[in-house]
Amino acid sequence: RIFDGTFCEGIEAEACLERVAAHLSELEGALADGRAFLGGAEFSAADAAVLPRLLKCPQNHFLRTPLQEERFGNIIAYVERCLALPVLDAGAAQTRLFWRPNVVGRFVVPVLEAWGNVRNAAYSTVHRASATAVDAAVARTPKFTARP
Repeated sequence: RIFDGTFCEGIEAEACLERVAAHLSELEGALADGRAFLGGAEFSAADAAVLPRLLKCPQNHFLRTPLQEERFGNIIAYVERCLALPVLDAGAAQTRLFWRPNVVGRFVVPVLEAWGNVRNAAYSTVHRASATAVDAAVARTPKFTARP
């Protein structure tokens, strides 16, 4: 629910964060075998389905902090490979700004987020989970080993 526009709070929000962290951990495990893309050596429909959600992760404080960069390094490298494909060149500047913020992004993105929260406060009391809350959920979530 964290990425589909439905917001939750309290214990439900913590459970949502942990669920996202668990899914990311599973994807990290799948990419640990060295494959270039989800289906193997070539970009496929599976990649096209997953990539938009991964690109939104940093906007929701996932795949953004040093703890998560270490924990989810295969995912970050995978997204970088996808973004390097010529077919995904459209909108590259905007995607790069939000995906792996450089120095400009590390300052501009928080300002944009803060402005968005101020603007949204006019019609909603919902705010994104903080980076600290997301890191705590990632830390509580065990690394994926295998499906039961």
